[in-house]
Amino acid sequence: VARIVRHLWGDENLLRHTPDGAPYIANSDQQISISHGGGYALLAVSDSQPIGIDIECYRPQLKRVAPKFLSSAELEIYRQSESLLLQAWTSKEAIFKALGISGLTISEIILPKNPDTTKYISHSKEITLHRHILNDSMITLAVATQHVSDKPNYCNTQL
Repeated sequence: VARIVRHLWGDENLLRHTPDGAPYIANSDQQISISHGGGYALLAVSDSQPIGIDIECYRPQLKRVAPKFLSSAELEIYRQSESLLLQAWTSKEAIFKALGISGLTISEIILPKNPDTTKYISHSKEITLHRHILNDSMITLAVATQHVSDKPNYCNTQL
C-alpha cells in the first residue's frame, strides 16, 4: 500500500494514521481506506465522501465470533449461510471505517434486515454499500454521506 501511495501522491505525501488508527494522506484532502486480506491489498480513494473498504475470505472462526459483532436479530438473518456471515462482517468493517466515529464499536453498527439492501441510514449518515466477489474473497465498499432528517432519532433505518 505504501508503494501505491507514493505512486499516486508522491514521496512528500506520506501515509499517516489518526490517533484512532484511520489512514490518511499527508497534504491531501482526499479520503482513503485500506484493507488487506486473501492475498490482496486494497486502497479506496474519494475526493469528498468518507469511505471504508474491507476484503475478507470466509474463515470458520467467523461463526464463533459472530455473536460478538452481530445482534441476536442480525444473527437470525446473517448466520443462515457462510456468504451472508461474510457479507455481515465486511459490511460492518467497511461501515465502521466510513463512519469514522471515535469510540464506536462494530457491534453498535446495525445492519439492514434485508441483506440485499445497499442504502440505509446509520448513525445519522446515509450509507451506500457496494459489494464484489473476487475469487474466494468478498469486498465491501461503504460510502457515507450526510443525512438530514426531521426525526430526532432517525438512525440505523433502512431506506
